[in-house]
Amino acid sequence: MQQPILDVLVETIAHRIAETLSRKAGVSLGQQHPEPQPQAMQTLAVSTPPSDAELVDVEQASIITSIPKRTLDNWRGKHAQRRGKGPAFVKLGEGRNALVRYRRKDLDDWIRAHLVNRG
Repeated sequence: MQQPILDVLVETIAHRIAETLSRKAGVSLGQQHPEPQPQAMQTLAVSTPPSDAELVDVEQASIITSIPKRTLDNWRGKHAQRRGKGPAFVKLGEGRNALVRYRRKDLDDWIRAHLVNRG
């Protein structure tokens, strides 16, 4: 039986937090909490119905918003003129290798906020 995607993500986040804290304390965690494989996470994301708290990756966010992945990447950039232009995102980890995810609710809210009624 597969874990729901949210459980997998919570476990991954908890593991990354524990790794960060242990690194700062100079302690090794070993292999106590293996990280889920990306392919397994993709399978779970497809088989789990969306919820407001669901985290989706950049590719999925691109599909949901119909905005190219590269544009979303640019909007998350450090340039002041682009910052804050796109939907809110979650950064899991530190530095260049941090995982970027979007909450489904934030994507839906961002789309609603950009709705233009012409009538």
